Amino acid sequence: MKSFFSFLLMMTACHPLCCSALECATIAANPPVTANMEGAGFSTKYIQVGFRTNFEQTTVREPVYSRFAFPWWFDMNPYSLTWGLDASPCIWYSGTLNGIGISLGSMRNRTTGLIISPLCSIQGTTSGVSLSLINICFAYSPGVQAGAWNTCLGFNRIAGATVQVSCFNFADQAEFQIGIGNGCSVESDFQLGLINFGRSNPQPPVPKRLKRTALQIGLFNSSENGMFQIGLLNYNRSSVIFKWFPFFNCSAWSSSEI
Repeated sequence: MKSFFSFLLMMTACHPLCCSALECATIAANPPVTANMEGAGFSTKYIQVGFRTNFEQTTVREPVYSRFAFPWWFDMNPYSLTWGLDASPCIWYSGTLNGIGISLGSMRNRTTGLIISPLCSIQGTTSGVSLSLINICFAYSPGVQAGAWNTCLGFNRIAGATVQVSCFNFADQAEFQIGIGNGCSVESDFQLGLINFGRSNPQPPVPKRLKRTALQIGLFNSSENGMFQIGLLNYNRSSVIFKWFPFFNCSAWSSSEI
């Protein structure tokens, strides 16, 4: 078993490709096969109980309808598929979850459904709702992130969420952000908070240019290209009035649709 430090490095560096809809259907149709993995418990095509430690990216197709793991479930098999309930104190799962995931801390590759993790939820992509103190995703997730801190880190792609609700929100792209502080680097439809930012990120590997922020409402609003801003003080680099203006600011429609 690898050291804890190596484990953390693998968590942040490894993002296996999740299966397509056709592959998921194929997985569900095939009988499960038990891989050569460290762990204890039992596994059938309906339920898995126990714990597992698998740091190898195997190609074993392993569908299951429910999982109850203790004290952890570490599985880097991108072909595993869970339908239903997935419960474990700590989980690192590279497969696909279609259902409900409950854990203290979790890292999953792809989820369609509901994630409840009181401490931390790290997702490749989530189509649904992620409820956690800290929510992190690495691709665009058509769903909701709710917690104390939400961030989307698209190292080589556009990352974001449809709705982010927390004290602090950051995404490349987010339709709605509600919190104390909100930030985006590509596009946002609505930001509501004390401080709102829209700013391009020129850093490699994928430089990101701010297209627009549609509406910002807060005490201080800042945008390179804000269509409408309502706040005590507003900075708009593309303003048709002044770059710095109190109470209200806006940009020309043509400059907002880049």
